[in-house]
Amino acid sequence: MAATSSKLPFLSDAEYELLVQVLSKRNPGLLEQVGAPGHLSGDDVEALTEVLIAEEFVSNLDENWDPTDYALRVEKLADDIKSRWLRLSGKSDGF
Repeated sequence: MAATSSKLPFLSDAEYELLVQVLSKRNPGLLEQVGAPGHLSGDDVEALTEVLIAEEFVSNLDENWDPTDYALRVEKLADDIKSRWLRLSGKSDGF
């Protein structure tokens, strides 16, 4: 099933829920922006990936500084958002 946000039709419900969980905690303003009608810009995608990577590294490393399962899910989501957005928008990795 597709994500609730029209800006993120390429995310599954589980991926969208994880994104909402992270953004609610780390950047509620960006969550509002993602939920608004329209399309994601390159700046939006960069902001999303920055927030997700911060979530991965700041609070989700184990005692050996290895990422936890949660951190790996967050990292994958950041990678997937960027790569899927690039593919759908026809943009190159340099935006």
